[in-house]
Amino acid sequence: MLLACCKVTLMPGLHDVGSVLLPQRPLAKCLFDSMGNIDKLELVTNPCTFQLNGMTMLGISGMSLLDIMAHSSYSEPIEIMKKQLEWRHICPTAPDTLRTYPFEDADPFVLEESPNIFFAGNQSKFDTATVSQNSIAIRLMCIPSFVRTQQLALLDIETLEVFDLSLAQSDLK
Repeated sequence: MLLACCKVTLMPGLHDVGSVLLPQRPLAKCLFDSMGNIDKLELVTNPCTFQLNGMTMLGISGMSLLDIMAHSSYSEPIEIMKKQLEWRHICPTAPDTLRTYPFEDADPFVLEESPNIFFAGNQSKFDTATVSQNSIAIRLMCIPSFVRTQQLALLDIETLEVFDLSLAQSDLK
């Protein structure tokens, strides 16, 4: 139903069909054939970077956040995202504890430029923050797992305000 009214960008994650090695390839379009009109469905890699209204969006599925929490004293995903920007690396534990494809010439997880929006999916709760880096305001978003929380994160692309929307049955009454 969502594809009937708007474009949907879908990024794979830890429990999706395909490789668990990062970067993950896009999900296969044939998985969505039964949905009918999939012209508005964009399948992207994990992590992914794309442009939207002149802003750079950087998205991760959250696998690197979980790995950093498992091997450090950090416990809040939004704080780890701040550190990832500071470290200029979105998978600092790879390949030691986070499985990745081997790369010889360049590390695809190094941040060459600061994004305007940095989001991580599959989180336990909604969270957001704004940080400044090189005179650029960066909106950070922890997007909760919809399956577990029935929450959506909505971003106003003009103001960078973020809202969480609950679709849980108890919240709809």
